Order: sequence, then C-alpha cells, then structure tokens
Amino acid sequence: MTLKGVFCRGCPVNRPEELQQKEGFFSMNNRHRPLRTLAVCIFLILFCACGGGGGGGDDSSNTDDGGNDTPTTGGPTPPATNSELNVFSFGATTDATGVATATFTLEPFTNKFSITVQASGQPLRFLSVESDQGVNYAAPNGAFVSLAQEFSFNAKTMNAPSRDFDTGVLDFAEYRVVAQAGSANLPVVFTVTSRGDANLRNGTLRVNVFLVGNAAQRSGASRSISAGIAKMVEIFQLGAGITLDVVQIPIDGDAVLPDPTTGSDFYLTAASSAASPAVNLFVGGEVGIDGGSSTLGISADIPGPPEPTRRSVVAVSLFTSAGPDGVFSDDEERLLGETFAHEISHFMGLFHPIEIVGAQVVAEDPLIDTPTCSTLANCLNDDNLIRNLMFPFPIPDDSRDDETVPQDRLTSQQRGVSNLYSAVN
Repeated sequence: MTLKGVFCRGCPVNRPEELQQKEGFFSMNNRHRPLRTLAVCIFLILFCACGGGGGGGDDSSNTDDGGNDTPTTGGPTPPATNSELNVFSFGATTDATGVATATFTLEPFTNKFSITVQASGQPLRFLSVESDQGVNYAAPNGAFVSLAQEFSFNAKTMNAPSRDFDTGVLDFAEYRVVAQAGSANLPVVFTVTSRGDANLRNGTLRVNVFLVGNAAQRSGASRSISAGIAKMVEIFQLGAGITLDVVQIPIDGDAVLPDPTTGSDFYLTAASSAASPAVNLFVGGEVGIDGGSSTLGISADIPGPPEPTRRSVVAVSLFTSAGPDGVFSDDEERLLGETFAHEISHFMGLFHPIEIVGAQVVAEDPLIDTPTCSTLANCLNDDNLIRNLMFPFPIPDDSRDDETVPQDRLTSQQRGVSNLYSAVN
C-alpha cells in the first residue's frame, strides 16, 4: 500500500445549490484516505465549521470502562426492564411558510426515541421537538447536538435525547414536532421509533451489510469485508458496549453507489427488504459524491433514520479503501473496519471531536469529555485525540511504513450517544 495523492478524511461534501441557499449547511460526516506528508494534508483539510455545542475537555483516557452505570448529570433514567419497541407514523401538511406541526405521545417507560420526517424530493429540517413541559430536544439549552436543524433532501432524523446528560424523555408528556419543508401545502410523514432501554451503557444493534454488485461480492473483496466487519464488531463491543448483529446481504447494483446525502430509491428498496430498526451499511466500488474517488465512506446524516427511507444509508468505497494497488493489506483491512465503525457512529449521532480549516481548529463536538486542541500541530501531538474513532481523518504512522495509527477509542459520553440511538436495544 502507498498512501499518496489527494486524499483526506472529513472533507466537505458539495451540496445541491438550492440546498446551499438554505441556512447553516456544512458537512462532517464523511471520511477520506490519509496523506503521507503533513504539508499536503494541511493544505487539503478544508473542513466546514459548525456552530454551537461546546465540547473540549482534557480526558486522559478515551476508552470507557463499561459496566451498567448510568449518567449522574441529569440524563435519561432507564426503566427497570426493557419495554417493547414502538414504531408509529403520522402525517401533517405544511402551511404557507412550509412549516408542518403535529403532536404525539409515547408509551409509558419510554426513555429514548428517534423521529424522522419524510417528503420525497423535498429539502427538510426540524425546527423543534418539544415536550409540553418546555424541553426542546432538538437544541437542549440552545446547544447544537445534531444536523437535525439543517436542510437535507427526502428525510431528516433527530434523536431524543441526543446526549446522556441531556434531559430525559418524560413519562405522560405530549410532544410537539415542528418541521420545515421547501414547499407550502405539502404532505409530510413523521415516523417515531421509541423504546424503553433498561441499560443505556450497553446494548445490541442490527447492522444490515449490503454487498453491492461484483465489486463487493468477488472473493477477494469478500474476505477483506469480513475482516473489516470483525474489526467493526470489536470496536463497538469494546468502545461502546454494543454487540452488533451483522447480516450480510448480497444485492445487485452499480459499482458507483448513489449519493447518500441526497438519498435514492435504491437505498429505500434495499433497506425495506431487511430487518429494522437497523443501520444499513452499503459496501460498493465507489461512493457517488464529489470527490468520491478519495472518499472512504460517508453517512447520510448525523443522525440517520433507523427505519427504511431514501437516506437510511452508510456507504463505504472498496476502491478507495484498497488503495492504488487494489489489494487490501492487513492495515487497509483494519482501516476498512474503522471506516465502517466511524461512519455508523456518525449515523448514530456522533460528530468529529474537532473540525479543522487549514491548520486551525474551528469547531468542536457538543460533548464535554472528548479531547480538543487549537491547531493541527497540537492535535497531532495528542495521542488520545488522534486515536479516537471519530477523529476526522486517518493519521499515517511514522513508525510503520505505509500504515496508519489505530483509531478505535471512544469516550464515556461518545458511548452514551451511541447507546441512545433508538435502534440500540
């Protein structure tokens, strides 16, 4: 393997022009191949800045010690036992300003839920999801906790709560959801996926791995994908306390996967054929976005829908992951597994700990215990940070030729976000 060329991880995705006219567009949900030279990397790492959300801290260990402990800072309270998964949908129609409003209630003992709004071909976003006691889960205490309030086509999702120290879901409350679309008098559909989870530090998650076309189904690729899946399973078990239920599903498809950020009927059809709620991982030759030839993987959103939609997708490129020679080395198989885990974690609600423009850190994630830094040089000297699963790009390991630093650690609060995703039981 030779790590050369114009490759980085976490570069912005070019959005459709009509979406860029909407407020607040930025992308922190894709991962690109690393560069061998720092000078070129500084020039190419052009991340979009994100507002709000706090973050930082000097956590000395980026691994959680597991256990069944629950947060002590006012987060959601687990029920005594798991309660039944509850998935339901309801409709609304946008008014003259493109805003749709609806109310809903949850089953007793629910302590986490995801809500998705859908309208085919339309830009959508959430304005708020509030309880009748005034808790706004879309922006708790004004914090930026997801991309739910940014426009995307076809479907938009948010988690409630987003972090393990946010106000929990309230029993016997009525919830009011307000979403915005690009058109007036437009029917939209809301889908709520909710459950009562007795253990918010551990759980299980279904991952449907779609092996798309010959690129993912040929024997050599299949062996490397299996090795990557094994690494992904290890990362989630040790870092997030989540046991993955992985099912591999071969499907027909082109070598170039459709753009996950806008969505496709291809993803809706495939996701609808498999179990849900789940994360749907599509492995193909290349990801069809601008800069796709250098893209390792991308999540459709932060977070993404746990039920089938046009944007229920995490997409990973085998061509980019295998490198210029097209053959996976042991290090590239590990990197593939880290990419699977990194992008799925975006889909569950995690951001990069930091975002960089040029050589400067311009934004941090909304968590308190993720390491932070002020410049790229400072970041690269922080071992806990660069080994975090969600660091924006792979780092070449100078002690091992043509290999990268392992990135498989999660902090306690990152673990909390992952376990609050409604598809985790």
